[in-house]
Amino acid sequence: MVYMKSGEEYTKMNNELTKLAAKEVSLKETIGKVSRIIKNPVDNKMFIFMGTHGVSWITENCGQKIKVLNSGRKLSHFIFHPFERNWLLASSWKTCKKGDKKCNSY
Repeated sequence: MVYMKSGEEYTKMNNELTKLAAKEVSLKETIGKVSRIIKNPVDNKMFIFMGTHGVSWITENCGQKIKVLNSGRKLSHFIFHPFERNWLLASSWKTCKKGDKKCNSY
């Protein structure tokens, strides 16, 4: 595991996060590359690392421990609640083929 102490030490974590992502999904290409970091406005130690292919992570202690966010669906956007530390809004959708009546959009 790669560690980061409250902004004092920065380490390239992409290889570790890609390995974690490979365990979560069956894709083996460039999964899990971090595309965005979102800071919790209530807790400055909590961050979401948004990754490619819908694989993202959360840390509650500035990266000392990182957990995979996995809802069973590809999550594409996250927004922390402005006042509640543990509230998070996430969105997910899939593309339906034209005329496919059995397909649901989320």
